[in-house]
Amino acid sequence: MKRDFRLKKWEGLQLRTFGSRYNLHLGQWLIGLPLKWYSAQNGREFNKFYDFRITYEENKEKGKVPSDDILLLARRVAALFGVLCCVLILAIGYYSRNLWIGLVTAILLMTNRLFITFATRAMTDIFYSFFLLFACLLIVLLAKSSQKISLMFLSFLCGVFAGLATSVKITGIVVVGLLFLIYLVYQGMVKDKEIKYSLLCLAIFSFSAIAAVYLLNPYFWDLSQPLKFPLTFGTWDHLLSSQAKQYGSGFGGNRLWTFHKDLLLRYSNISFEWIFLCGGIILLSIKLAYSLAKKKFNLWAIPFLFFVINYLFIFSFMKINWSRYYLPTIIASKFIVGGLIYDGASFIARIFTSLFHAEG
Repeated sequence: MKRDFRLKKWEGLQLRTFGSRYNLHLGQWLIGLPLKWYSAQNGREFNKFYDFRITYEENKEKGKVPSDDILLLARRVAALFGVLCCVLILAIGYYSRNLWIGLVTAILLMTNRLFITFATRAMTDIFYSFFLLFACLLIVLLAKSSQKISLMFLSFLCGVFAGLATSVKITGIVVVGLLFLIYLVYQGMVKDKEIKYSLLCLAIFSFSAIAAVYLLNPYFWDLSQPLKFPLTFGTWDHLLSSQAKQYGSGFGGNRLWTFHKDLLLRYSNISFEWIFLCGGIILLSIKLAYSLAKKKFNLWAIPFLFFVINYLFIFSFMKINWSRYYLPTIIASKFIVGGLIYDGASFIARIFTSLFHAEG
């Protein structure tokens, strides 16, 4: 690394609006560092920008399309993180409820077309989803922990992974931060823990998240502009609004219908999966209300809240109907669908078992 931290370089003006101020650099590093190593081994390097104003053939003639071996390596990096996402979703299902739910959820994810698409492309969206899932798993483990040192350590790690997610996409700290905060509130309501422990966990999480963001992003190292990081959210929102006005949002005349049609039908595994998703949302909402009323903590509420936060976030702020924005919500929805499939299968199994014993 040349350690060149000049501000103009990190603003990435040559990328025509998609510089570091909009998409932070960790995702690019995760793709670029293996390619840099590969280039050093083979003496070949690709560092040109694809021109979307001309055809693929014209880009290839001008040398703006990477060779197959370079492109394949970049895709393998994304595929590795796709595999890790499947492992994480299995682990979340296992620690939240049981291994069977983890397996069902992982299978649903592995057979989802949108997930397969982004897990085999040299794009940063799969890295973002990986860090979100890892943070969700850490919150599940935090909820299962009772020792103070474990609570502090897991809160620290949650913050680190929130910072890692943010360093891929600026929205990461909002999604993970909300999940962590709502978890603390929910825990306080049902477990009657002293508020000082929740405040301590929140302080540790906030410190480690912000520290990770600033350490990984030289764009924020200009101490004369201390609010550059929070102001980045306004810049991000403005960019999406400007692009939606210039090129169209892709939602057509009815945003509410198009959004849910794509979420529930276009990007689902099967055409009637939306029935399981909606049924699961209703069932989990009832279970969450029961949990609050009886003051009994439900671990499965964490994956459910993970889905709700991702859903509400893109529904509220997504200005352009790009498929990759749906990916974290689609991944999170598999918890709900997988849980309902397992509960339904278990219920049917119990009926058959009772009938068998009755006949016997």
